[in-house]
Amino acid sequence: LAQRPQPAAAVVGLSKAALDTFREAADAAQASFDPFLGMAVTQVYGLGDVDGAAASIDEAVKRGYSWTRREVALLGDGYMRRAGSTRRRAQLLTGEQRRRELGRARTDFDRCVAFFERIVEFGKSAAHLETCKANIQRIDRQLSADEG
Repeated sequence: LAQRPQPAAAVVGLSKAALDTFREAADAAQASFDPFLGMAVTQVYGLGDVDGAAASIDEAVKRGYSWTRREVALLGDGYMRRAGSTRRRAQLLTGEQRRRELGRARTDFDRCVAFFERIVEFGKSAAHLETCKANIQRIDRQLSADEG
């Protein structure tokens, strides 16, 4: 019996297929920024690839797109999600590996703050900003406790 794919695996598969379609659209209409914006959303929410999303937004800008609050929020969300995942992984580790992962999470939470503080009036940005700031404080306390 074949096992039914897990929802996360299904999302990744669909997201990769969507990314391929967006790339085909970008190749077909090389001056258009729209496919790159679609890629960015898919990269953050479907694949958890915030670096790829940032690169896609950069490509859209090269084609004449101007940043909006939506892209600022998208990358803020991406950094917040990646930081949370990295922080959870750090909790499973010890020693230098734990400190390294906490440092990576802190860097991403800093990026989250940098994006959300620009758009506090937009959507849930204010709440996400405070969540990221609180996580930075938690990580700083954890790192201090690990040193002491």
